[in-house]
Amino acid sequence: MESQAKVYGVDRQARCITSIANSDEKSEFLIGTIGLDKKNKIHLLQIDDEEGELSSQIFDHEEEIWDIQSAPWDPSLIFTVHSDYVDEKWVRAASAFKLVTVEDNSSDYYSDQTGEVLGGSNFRSSLLPLTKLKTGQDSGLIQKIVFGKHLQDPKRFGILGFNTLSLWDFEGNGTIKKINSVYDPNKTNDGFDQLQQNTQLFDAKFIGNGNVAILGQSNGKVVGVDVRSDNSNKDFSIGVSRWGNIISVDGNPNIEYQIVTGGEDGIVRIFDLRNNISEISSNSVENSEHGNKLLEIGDYTHTHWVCSVEYNHFHDQLVLSSGSDARVNMHSIYSVSSANTFVNYLSQNNNSNDPKTLNVGSQNGKNTGFDDDMDLGYDIAESEFSGFSQNNSPKENGFDTTVNDSWLNPDNNTTDSGSDSNYETFNKNDGLVAHFDDHETSVYRACWSKTNPWLFTSLSLDGRVVVNYVPKSEKYKILL
Repeated sequence: MESQAKVYGVDRQARCITSIANSDEKSEFLIGTIGLDKKNKIHLLQIDDEEGELSSQIFDHEEEIWDIQSAPWDPSLIFTVHSDYVDEKWVRAASAFKLVTVEDNSSDYYSDQTGEVLGGSNFRSSLLPLTKLKTGQDSGLIQKIVFGKHLQDPKRFGILGFNTLSLWDFEGNGTIKKINSVYDPNKTNDGFDQLQQNTQLFDAKFIGNGNVAILGQSNGKVVGVDVRSDNSNKDFSIGVSRWGNIISVDGNPNIEYQIVTGGEDGIVRIFDLRNNISEISSNSVENSEHGNKLLEIGDYTHTHWVCSVEYNHFHDQLVLSSGSDARVNMHSIYSVSSANTFVNYLSQNNNSNDPKTLNVGSQNGKNTGFDDDMDLGYDIAESEFSGFSQNNSPKENGFDTTVNDSWLNPDNNTTDSGSDSNYETFNKNDGLVAHFDDHETSVYRACWSKTNPWLFTSLSLDGRVVVNYVPKSEKYKILL
């Protein structure tokens, strides 16, 4: 196919990029650089979705930036995790900034934190420092800022430490306040052994309705915790890989009990958390941890570490992965996506006692409820991976296993019969949609635009940012 890729160059190494959720539906991304010379920058990359043109604003940020996020409740609020020199040693800290617009001749808002608007303007943007959280202030070794779309309080977020996850509030005066420790194996008498206390966390996401957080660990496992409790203990654990760290995790935006993982074994896997240990999709047959794998989505795997995985925010059958092999892969997982659930829902709607809700599963793409009579091929209570006891249902652990049709698109061209739907007109196979080889070094992050479902960016260590699009053939399969 003809490449639509556009390249934006950052003048130094970088490891973090994130999409901004704008109300004006512009595609914007934040990039943070790393360099020991204290001349690091924050790049605000703006993309004209109609013309495909790129523009940027650049802001000073002295210390190396290891993570960068935009607050979901305020796109102008920016959080960074950066290096910090304390007591003659380098640690990590988190800072919050406000992106403000001032007149070109204004000297307000810290003249050393100015941004350059390419193309010229009567106004310029500036970063106003708000607050700084240092390592040790109830946070531990700070690694990432984690936002959740459906957390109880919209201004609530998580801070991922070396082996901890804590919940914080952003208050109106620009300060942040700790609420509780969601996961902390360092606390005594909480059922953690020494091995768990030394297990590092690499990634965290709030999933579903925001009550559950999933954590990627250095022991090849993903653990889940209920953020509503303060017991600092795990609620379930999934054995993902026999070796290597789980570097990246993400939750399906439309199916709250489905997650995707990527790690050092180079494999992308998808799990159904209601079954807990049942791997429902993997892009490699080898090294599978479970014999009841339900779907293989392709033979194209990363040849080295998988550094990031992410569901498309609008069409969850599309999954991005990037790796240290300089590859960016786009996968289709239609058979276990909400789009396939929608078709099956319509085909069985007349047989449902309640026309509004239907218990669904994703084994082999079939509708199967989660009940006591369902034979999953293993005993949940006896499994070492299980986090659900016989007396606890997934819903009691923060999951709701029903699918409500209120989120379904009323404009979708699918008939009630199911068999006549346009979804069955096209060949919607699972597998690799496209492979992108625009990078020459490790691709630390690939992320979807939060406003344009067909646009995504990827960032490699050398500072190359590539803007790419979903292939038109795949786009038409989804839309028609």
